[in-house]
Amino acid sequence: MTVYPAAVVVYSAEADKYAVTEEVCVARWATSNFHRQAGELCAQPATHWIGDVELCFHHYKRGIDGMRSDAISRHKKTRAEIDAAVAEEWRKREDAEHRLLPVPAGGRHDQDRLHD
Repeated sequence: MTVYPAAVVVYSAEADKYAVTEEVCVARWATSNFHRQAGELCAQPATHWIGDVELCFHHYKRGIDGMRSDAISRHKKTRAEIDAAVAEEWRKREDAEHRLLPVPAGGRHDQDRLHD
């Protein structure tokens, strides 16, 4: 199977012709401003890759930041689950230890007398 790089066809009004540009950022803009519309292809020169996707530095940084924040949230979730499991294990151990403590048969009256 032949794999072709991402390409953008650009029309030049001055030259009255189309040109194909290669190695451009294939990300789409999320928001609009005076220079572009939301959903428009970035088409800046591609300088970085994430997986098999060519990106400009701006979109590469956004992609890396997004992956990093996902990893951090997964780590926090995993860490919270581990902490909860450890706390539960300690609670179970403490409950088991308390059940094993000797208790005088006479109740509190006999217990107080033992400690006098």
